[in-house]
Amino acid sequence: MGALRSYGDGLAVVTVERRGARIVAGDGPPTELRLTEELGRPAVVNRVVAGLPGEIGWVAVVDPGVALAPGALDRLRAAAVPRAGLLGPLLRDPTRRQINSCGSRPAFGALLRGRVLARPVAAGPTGWLDGRCVLIRRLAWDSVDGYDSRHIGTGAHPEPADVDLGDRLSGAGWLVLGVPEAEAVVHPVEGQGILDVRGAESRGRGLRRYVHDRYRAPARALMALARRG
Repeated sequence: MGALRSYGDGLAVVTVERRGARIVAGDGPPTELRLTEELGRPAVVNRVVAGLPGEIGWVAVVDPGVALAPGALDRLRAAAVPRAGLLGPLLRDPTRRQINSCGSRPAFGALLRGRVLARPVAAGPTGWLDGRCVLIRRLAWDSVDGYDSRHIGTGAHPEPADVDLGDRLSGAGWLVLGVPEAEAVVHPVEGQGILDVRGAESRGRGLRRYVHDRYRAPARALMALARRG
């Protein structure tokens, strides 16, 4: 990868929808990005972030149905210490119950069983964050080339793409931070987070890709055996 660009301090809010994305940069009007090809959510976010102007140094990715509490984005920005690459609020469901939306780097044994342990957002570093509502430092995003677009999206949380992103950011020296003083409510939306992709991948397939990219052949063989079991 070439030298990283420098960016301004502007903020854009990106919402991925069924056939594209809605972008609000600063105080400007919403911009619609309409897509004709079938892309998964990670690839759409990558495309949108890459096309933002240079004055945008921060990107909030907020899925349809997610309602940010007043001041939530300001609280996320205020928590962004110099090495913070990804920050996430405390997520709640419509009944105000906390949603398990962050976790440590998953252990191999849990991956073999197709599990990623999750908990509600707490203050401080974590391994990954639920991508339905996150604040991205664009410089950090560029340093790992954003989402791995091979992940299409499963519709189940945590998404393998979110776990993968958090791990790669941490490996590149960035902090993944929970900010519970910022809150958002997640309302159910049919098909939330997935475009019209034929054969959207299973969660198991996404986790197998995660293992394949990080572990040696014996561990990958165990993962393949677990798939057959």
